[in-house]
Amino acid sequence: MKKYIIPVILSIGIGLYLGMTLLRGYKNAEELTPVFSNGLTDIYFVNEGEYDSLEQMQEAMTKFPYYIHTTKNGKYYTYLGMSTTYENANKIKGYYDNLGYSTNVEKIGVSNTDFIDVLEEYDKLLSASNDSTISSICSQILAEYEELVINESSN
Repeated sequence: MKKYIIPVILSIGIGLYLGMTLLRGYKNAEELTPVFSNGLTDIYFVNEGEYDSLEQMQEAMTKFPYYIHTTKNGKYYTYLGMSTTYENANKIKGYYDNLGYSTNVEKIGVSNTDFIDVLEEYDKLLSASNDSTISSICSQILAEYEELVINESSN
């Protein structure tokens, strides 16, 4: 019986040491890349508002050159821009907030890889842009989204 005590204690000690080492490696979980994906890529959408009727939404959105909307639970949600990075989404939000509009950033999963590739290219332009070009870049992004995602899913 005494001859098994030292190997058991040694095994427990080695197990604890290896377990603690592995746990320290996973301390920053947000930096880990998942092995399996559900096929969705998170896109940051800049939301302008929520409306109860289509007419109310259309009337409120006449002041914007381009926007997209979706319906959920009988309400209409409008979006003025989107980005693959939170920094660019905040840049768009800041642009519209400076114009006096109340916007917020929402994360929504998108599975269309063609659109995501196009959006990443627009993100490069958006990163280097100034306030005078943000609106036109957002209009182009939204038009691409309509073409590649919305129209594609309705076919």
